[in-house]
Amino acid sequence: MADNKDVPARPSGHRKMLGRAGEHGLVLLLYALIFLALAWPAPRHFATRIISDAGDGFQMYWNTWWVRTAVLASELDVFETRLLHFPETCSLLPHTLHPFAGFLTVPFAGVLGDVALFNLVVVFAFAFSGWGAYLLAKRVAGPRLAFVGGFVFTFSGYHFAHAEGHLNLVLMQWIPFYMLFFLRLLERRRVVDAILAAVFLFLVLLCDHYYLLMCVFASVLAGIWALCCHRDGLFTRRALGSFSLFAALYS
Repeated sequence: MADNKDVPARPSGHRKMLGRAGEHGLVLLLYALIFLALAWPAPRHFATRIISDAGDGFQMYWNTWWVRTAVLASELDVFETRLLHFPETCSLLPHTLHPFAGFLTVPFAGVLGDVALFNLVVVFAFAFSGWGAYLLAKRVAGPRLAFVGGFVFTFSGYHFAHAEGHLNLVLMQWIPFYMLFFLRLLERRRVVDAILAAVFLFLVLLCDHYYLLMCVFASVLAGIWALCCHRDGLFTRRALGSFSLFAALYS
């Protein structure tokens, strides 16, 4: 009979959860620190100069300030303002408002100044874009290669170029999260994946309409792939229920 002492103890569920939390926290921290290093000397002026240019950057700065102001004032409509074309009311629905940025800064409004809050959104976008791509890449690669994948995604020339003045396009962090759970939905047909995919697609919408359209195109291609490779499992009651829930939640 084998001695129990020779059998390695399996980590408990609590330890596994702590290990994963530590892994993801470290990944997020590393991406944030790398961005601050690559953006140097901008971090030296974090509270006094926005990480953007003096053209469209000021529009993005105003967008973030306005959404935060409207939310904190409660009686104001985020998508309508009288500050433009006064005294007429101006609709911001066709405007590149990217309301998510303003929502993100609301909890810190009493702690940081307007400039620091804007820069916080930029750091958040770069760190979470890398983390999302890291999680997506881990589907097919180990942690090290996945980290490289996240690095390439978030520190691409495209991302840094738009950091010069297009905050709406910098906010691409929810795209990999949406694709991760949409692909899981196609493979596993679980209700939780349908809910999370719908939530992240809605977050994409709150950042940029272009990215929403890109996600729709990518979803169509992924759906065609699933029809070709996993046709038998796509038309079960469970699968159809999950897909219907996803469509209902997002619509």
